Amino acid sequence: MEEGTPFCPHCNAPQIRVVVEGGEQTVTYETATRVLSASKRLEWPHALPAAATSGAISAVLMLFPFAGLTLGTIFGGMLCVMLYRRRAPRAPLTTGMGAKLGAISGILAFAFFSIFTAVEVLVLHAGEQLRVELLKQVNEAASRNTEAQMQPVFDYLRTSAGMQFAMMVGFASIFLIFLVLSSAGGALGTALLRRRRPR
Repeated sequence: MEEGTPFCPHCNAPQIRVVVEGGEQTVTYETATRVLSASKRLEWPHALPAAATSGAISAVLMLFPFAGLTLGTIFGGMLCVMLYRRRAPRAPLTTGMGAKLGAISGILAFAFFSIFTAVEVLVLHAGEQLRVELLKQVNEAASRNTEAQMQPVFDYLRTSAGMQFAMMVGFASIFLIFLVLSSAGGALGTALLRRRRPR
């Protein structure tokens, strides 16, 4: 192992050695805690490019029916961890750090997905088609639910303001799905990498 590496890259065993001329020196608890906490931080110069690359790929996968929302976001989180490990092979990587990497990848994937959707609406004029599809879903839900208390809600959702509200709720739900599934993918990717690496 290289000099100055705080943890073993294979098993995460601490490798801290303090060498002082003229005798031994006691390391305080505060110093050891500071070193250990610093070694468990993500290396952002490597983490951000990995998250941006995996987020873009995850957003592109959303355009293909075979991938879908679930597989695309989980794969994006796993890919982010693998790209981070490739860029920083000696950096410590815990399951929590993998989940954090996946979450960052999911946030960026949602940002790319939002840009793709905006381009589709503005350039390809898909806004009217989206409005018709949303109105169709509202009418189907209203036909299934015949309770009198729910009819004013469906009437509101048929208005322009109601459709905007429904779209905001839909985008918020998609954001949460991106965040949760990408985090799960990052944690899963970390676990797989640990199984593949020799002890």
